[in-house]
Amino acid sequence: MKEEKIISFGEYLDRVKKDPQIVTTAHQLIYNAIMKKGVEKVFGELYGIDSVIEEVVDYFGKASLGGGRSKRFLFLLGPPSSGKSTIARAIAWAIDDEPIYCIEGCPIRDQPIYLLKRRDRLALAKELGIYLPEGDICPVCRKRLKTEFDYDYTKFKVKIDKISVRSFNGFASVDPTDPMSFDKARLIGSVTLGEKEGNPDNFELDGAILRGNRGALELVEILKNLTEALYVLIEATQSKTIESPAGRTEKIYVDLAIISHSNEAEWVKFYSDKKNEALLDRMHVINVPHNIRLDDQIRVLKGMSIATPRQSLNYHVNPLSLKLVAAFTVMTRLQIGGETDADEALARMLAYNGLIAEGSDATPATLMKQYPRDGWQGISNRDGAEILEMSLSMKQSDKEMCIDPISVLDAIDKFISQDTNKKFSVKEKANWPPLATILKKDFAREAAKQFCTIAEESTQLCTDTFEKYLEAIRNLLNRVELNDQQKDLVTYVENGWRDKSDDEKNDKRSDISRHIHSFTEASEDMKTGVYNYINSTVIIDVISRLLLSEQELTSLDKQNDWLNLDQFVKEKFEKLNYCPKCLRRVAHWLKDNQKFP
Repeated sequence: MKEEKIISFGEYLDRVKKDPQIVTTAHQLIYNAIMKKGVEKVFGELYGIDSVIEEVVDYFGKASLGGGRSKRFLFLLGPPSSGKSTIARAIAWAIDDEPIYCIEGCPIRDQPIYLLKRRDRLALAKELGIYLPEGDICPVCRKRLKTEFDYDYTKFKVKIDKISVRSFNGFASVDPTDPMSFDKARLIGSVTLGEKEGNPDNFELDGAILRGNRGALELVEILKNLTEALYVLIEATQSKTIESPAGRTEKIYVDLAIISHSNEAEWVKFYSDKKNEALLDRMHVINVPHNIRLDDQIRVLKGMSIATPRQSLNYHVNPLSLKLVAAFTVMTRLQIGGETDADEALARMLAYNGLIAEGSDATPATLMKQYPRDGWQGISNRDGAEILEMSLSMKQSDKEMCIDPISVLDAIDKFISQDTNKKFSVKEKANWPPLATILKKDFAREAAKQFCTIAEESTQLCTDTFEKYLEAIRNLLNRVELNDQQKDLVTYVENGWRDKSDDEKNDKRSDISRHIHSFTEASEDMKTGVYNYINSTVIIDVISRLLLSEQELTSLDKQNDWLNLDQFVKEKFEKLNYCPKCLRRVAHWLKDNQKFP
């Protein structure tokens, strides 16, 4: 059965007695919505700032109990694109579509419980054993109580409304404007021109504070506005009232959670001005630095939209490409300079990601104390997305559009050298080239390792290679001359025998020839030798073939022994999420730069 949208005041009181939770303050509404939907779901788009989210939830939890915390507005402070506005919007969407009971016809959705006289409200609260919010009806409802209902508040109807972010019903957002042209009416509303100012019927109760009443108000880049225009927030948080648009009649009671945010540069100026002490006293400041966890930054980049040539949505992103951009992004955010070089920055980034170097007693917590500016500088998430966009060439066909690691390395170099980065200081940008260099080395190690694990993963290849080794040592024992390939194979497998004499080597070869008949029976040292031989010789040939075009491949003899190996390599890299294009590019780069053993 569909619930009625309009009910009588008497029925409303009956519902309150059955379920007191329908009478909630704005902070309670937000906290309950977060708890109901789950913190992870509400803030699911935010990665690497778990402690910040905990502080935000704790703020609303304590504010929902009333007291001092509810009389301070939330102020999120951090560098650009650190997640401040995302947090604010996540809170707004958490309460979107949440039901609220309000006085039918009230322009600011007042609580129906305000209709009760204070003594009756206290008696009901005592009867139910709950806290009922203080507050008074708005001037419009007060006039209706007198002229329309002859002071009989029971004649008011109660509407079951819903918070709507899109309709600005129980939510509002104020963007910064020129400080000198900021009009306080944007916050508290205005009076219809030419009409009697004291008449509530002439009030335009459409200010942002009133639109956000019963829900939330977001103040974007709050400190870019004229400070004097923000003094209304002191009263809105301290006494939960604002002046009416006319400015001479009674105050208007408001109940909303104010969520503001600003960048650090404006904060430094604001904080140092003694005139702002009253506003500072009403703020609950939560620092929101950049994420500095590598895995979380990869997740951030995955979730960002990328502008592509011809607006194509059919493009491939190599996992190492995301890791490279994420690593560069995070490392620029670390406090470096002085004795801290790029190698230390790389080690610190890995430590924040949970990879502590052996023998080190550093933890993310101790590192944050040692480097308090980590996360307060560097490039933003938007800059990281721009690097990914720069990696896509207009010349790429839609069929083979790929953000490959080599293009990303080039894009990082281009990003560092471009003149558009005026927002960063020369000193800060000077730290970036060494970071790019160390990341290139780290990428080479990881990519080469991906190619060089083929030996360990190909049982048949190892078996065939070991059989060739057994054949080679039998030839040696029979004094048959070895070819160059056999000599290389024996050298790799017997690498651990370097200090032994020829007679000792032949004794071991004789023992192996008699007792070891398969690769699985070989010692670990010998297996390692087989792996190294395959990585250093066989894999290079495989890569060379992978660099051939499709036409060149089809022109080759399909019965060649290496075809199965090539297929194995292709399947392996498909599992690593390589497309044909990025596989060729990475393989070519590794070979050209001699990054294999």
